[in-house]
Order: sequence, then C-alpha cells, then structure tokens
Amino acid sequence: MKCKKRKKVGWIGCLFLILGSLFFIFPQYPLKEICPIHFFIIQTGSMLPEIEIGEMVVVKRKKDYQRGDIITYQVHHSYFITHRIIEKTEEGFYTKGDFNNTKDEEIITQEEIQGKVILHSKLLGRLYQYRFVIIGILVVLLVIA
Repeated sequence: MKCKKRKKVGWIGCLFLILGSLFFIFPQYPLKEICPIHFFIIQTGSMLPEIEIGEMVVVKRKKDYQRGDIITYQVHHSYFITHRIIEKTEEGFYTKGDFNNTKDEEIITQEEIQGKVILHSKLLGRLYQYRFVIIGILVVLLVIA
C-alpha cells in the first residue's frame, strides 16, 4: 500500500514540476496582471558583476520605483531587459546596465516595468535550464519504482 501512495505523491510532484516549468516558459502567461511575481533568465552580461548570465531573477511588481532599484521592463512589447534605475523624472525612468558605459536611450514608463528584482539566483537558473532533464529522470524513477 505504501508503494501506491508513494507513486501517487510522485506523479503529483511531476505534475507540479511540469506546470511550474510551463509557468517559467511563458512569461506572458494569462495571469500576468493578477500575479505580482515574475521570473526571468538573464541572457546578457549587461548587469555584471551583480547579476551573471544564466541567473534567474525573481521580479515583484511595485507601485513606485526609486533610483538604484534593479528593474525588469518590456521593450516595444517584445523582449525584456533587466537594468538599474539611474534617474527618475516626471516622464519616467532612465536605466543603465551596471556593465554598460552609457545609459539606455529610451525613457522607461511605469507601464513598461514588470517589477523590481527581489532575488537573483544561479541555482534557480540552473534548475530552469535542466528542468526537462529533471522531470524526465523523475518520471523514469516513478515508472520503475
């Protein structure tokens, strides 16, 4: 009886891993406006040494942002950038990557900001990178168990 219960718990765990990985795959998921937390993988070195390539950043939506905050924002409804706010004006925010020599040209509006980086992690980035391998191993272990 214990084996059946363990398998059931294992399958539920796999289901959560699969659904969780889909949550990370689609940053523009349907609950985007409801959920205040988003996850992104850093693709460039513009925020070195603070945030490295491949790290996952956890971003939380705030009502207000200040100079020095690291934010993730969407550019032209296409891709996302994670940079630091270097200036706040009435029109919006000026940002710059820590590793970049010059500030970004465009003014970022409040509506374009996905949120403030509250956590960045190499471990979470690695887990995300190998999520399907991990799920595959768990499924194989559950099937042979």
